[in-house]
Parts: sequence; C-alpha cells; structure tokens
Amino acid sequence: FFVFEITVPPEVVSTSPVDPQSIVASDTALAAYLQQNGPKKTIQTLFELSSNQNFDCHQRAHEAGRLAYQIFGAQKAFREGSGECHSGYYHGTTEGYFADNGTANLSENLKKLCRADLNPFFRHQCYHGVGHGLMGWSSYEINEALSSCELLENPADLGSCTTGVFMENYVGTFSPREAGEAGQNGSSPDATHTSKYLSDDPGYPCNIVEDKHKNNCYFLQTSRMLQILGNDFAKVAAECQKAPVAYQSACFGSMGRDVGGQSRPNAQKSIELCASA
Repeated sequence: FFVFEITVPPEVVSTSPVDPQSIVASDTALAAYLQQNGPKKTIQTLFELSSNQNFDCHQRAHEAGRLAYQIFGAQKAFREGSGECHSGYYHGTTEGYFADNGTANLSENLKKLCRADLNPFFRHQCYHGVGHGLMGWSSYEINEALSSCELLENPADLGSCTTGVFMENYVGTFSPREAGEAGQNGSSPDATHTSKYLSDDPGYPCNIVEDKHKNNCYFLQTSRMLQILGNDFAKVAAECQKAPVAYQSACFGSMGRDVGGQSRPNAQKSIELCASA
C-alpha cells in the first residue's frame, strides 16, 4: 500500500476574514474559511458559489471534508457537515479518516465510523465515502478495494461502498496526475487523473469487473462516458443501449443523475437531455 497525504495546511495562518470567492481555488483559503465559519456554512457557501461559477462543487466539497477532518477531528467533522454538492463533504471526511487509519482493523473501524444509528441517507454517504477511501488506500487497485467493501455484510452498505470505489476510479482524488488537458473530473486545469482502470472504452471497467459488481459500476459509468464522449448525452444514451440488458436500467439511472447535476434547476433542459434516450 502507499500512504496518501492530505496536502492542506492544518492551521490557519491569518485570522483576517476570508473572501468567500477565494475558497473555490485556494486550499489555504478553504482551510481558513472552515476554521473561521465551520463546516456547514463552508459547504453552503461552496454550493451557492457553484451556481454562478464553473467548478465542480462535489469535488471541492470532498476537499473541504478532508480538511475538516484534519482541523476538527472525526466526531466534529462528521457531526457539523452539510449535504449540498451531492454530499461530497461527507465523502471527504471519510477519505480523511482513511488517510489517518488505513485499512487496519477495517471491519471493526467501519462499525465505529458508519454507526448503525445513522439515518439511511447519511449511512449511505458514509459507506460511499469509505469506498472512495479504500480506492485511494489500495493505489487504485479496483478489485482490491471491492474486496475490502465485501467485508460489509449488509447489501445496502456494500452497494454504497462499491459505488464509492467506482466513482473514485474516475475522479482520482488521490491519484498522481499527469500534465495535460483536464477532463470533467474535478482535476486542476493543467493536470489529468490517470488509472489503469480507465480507458477510451465507454463501458470500461464495468465490462471487466465481477458480475456481482456490474450493476453498481454501471450506475456510475455515465459520468466517465461523458468525459470520453465530449459531454454528449446522445452518445451516452447510445452506449447505455450497448450495455448488457441486465444493466441498462442502471446505466440510464446514472445518466439521469448526470442530467440532473448538469441542468439544475432547468427542468426543460433535463427533459430535453433525457429525451436522448
């Protein structure tokens, strides 16, 4: 295993109020804003800014979650978060946990991290974040990360974990990056995420993982398809129709999620994009 680091300043250098606009691009500003305003307001601010600026709110919320874990510790970071930006904050706090703890005593630690008394929404977000963390910890060995998810006996928890694995494969939160043109994965403008489980095949890696994981893979796969196919939903719909029949529903469900994310709050645009199917 390799150990990934949270490359964010653990302390706030200045006590001066932070310009909210600066937290979109600067980790230093994001850390300071978190410490001055708390996690909930920080995520709500990112969500509001994303309505007017072209950045990936979900991935930025991931970074805020990792920072919050580092600044506040696990209990406060999890307790005081917010679900905007597709719950990226909760995914990030879980990633931060794995940066500290790795996979030692994983089964026991998961019971502490994702408590049984969480409501179903937050329980899903917790185990989904676990999947992200396992993928980073395993150096993007997708089958190894999926095997770790299988320690979870509850089918719903297992599904949440595996979708986190598949999402992390294409967003590359922890992966080394190469210079070049960025895709739509939340990477910086001068860097692209690389993984041996990414290719120009729109169905990959769903077409090579074990059958028991294929449905959850296809439920995330259209986000990768959009990267490959130039954000063309008509082409994505065509690729979903090429998927094995058993997984086409999951693929189109994935497409619907991506349509909703891109067209919010324009209902007519959502209808038009879904009509590609």
